[in-house]
Amino acid sequence: MDEEEHLDQLISISTLLQNYIPLQDRTHKQKLYPSCFIASEAVDLLMKHGEVESREEAVDCLNTLMTTGVPNDDYNGGVEVVLFEHVRKSRRGREFEEDDQLYQFVDHTDDQESSSNNNNSDVTSEKAASEDEDLPIMDKYGFLIDDQKRFKEVESSHHSEETNQSEQDGTTVPLEQWQELFDKTTSSKGNKLPTKLHDKIKHSTRRGLPDSLRRRAWTVFTGVDQIMFQSKGQYK
Repeated sequence: MDEEEHLDQLISISTLLQNYIPLQDRTHKQKLYPSCFIASEAVDLLMKHGEVESREEAVDCLNTLMTTGVPNDDYNGGVEVVLFEHVRKSRRGREFEEDDQLYQFVDHTDDQESSSNNNNSDVTSEKAASEDEDLPIMDKYGFLIDDQKRFKEVESSHHSEETNQSEQDGTTVPLEQWQELFDKTTSSKGNKLPTKLHDKIKHSTRRGLPDSLRRRAWTVFTGVDQIMFQSKGQYK
C-alpha cells in the first residue's frame, strides 16, 4: 500500500468511526467521562467493515489517527488534526492500546489558537497531575479515602498495631477476630457502618483475608446476607 492509498484508508476509517462507533457516558474510578468509546470496540468495528486485514493493522491505523491525524478540509485550511484522544490527560501521548481504555473524539471547532500543535504528546505533567488530583483517593485495596489527613492518621495508628501483631505471629488477623467483625457488621443498623468498625475492617483487610472466609466476607460486607434473610425462599 502506497502513501496515497494509506491516506485514503485513514480517511475512510475516520469517517467510519465518527458515524458508527458507539459513544456512551462512562465512569472510571468514580469520575464520569461523557461521549467516549472503548478501544477494543473501535478495533472490532474496523475488522467488521473490512477496513483492515488484522487487529494489529487496526491498532496501527488508530494510533496514527490519535497521534498524527489526517487532513481536515473543514479546519484551518486542511491541516492534519488528530481524531480522538484518551479521556485522561495523564495517559495522552501514549500509543493506542487495544483493551478497555476510553477515548473521546477531539472537538477542534473552538481550538483555533492551538491548531498548530495537535500532537497530544505535548501535554504537561502539571495538567495531568491536576486532573488526577480530582479523582477520589483510594488505597491499594480499593477503599475510598474521604480525607487524606484522616487516612494518614488511621494508617499511623494501625502501623504500630501491625508491628506488634507481626512480632507475635507474622500472619493475618485471627479467624476469631474476623468472626467478631462479621457479627458486628450483621448487627449494625442502617446503611452506613460506624466509623470505628469501618476502619477496623479496612485495617484487617489490608493485613489479608483468609481464603476460607472470603465468601462469607463478601456476603456480610455487601449486605447480601441481610437481603437473603429478609427475602427467604427467593434466593438459594
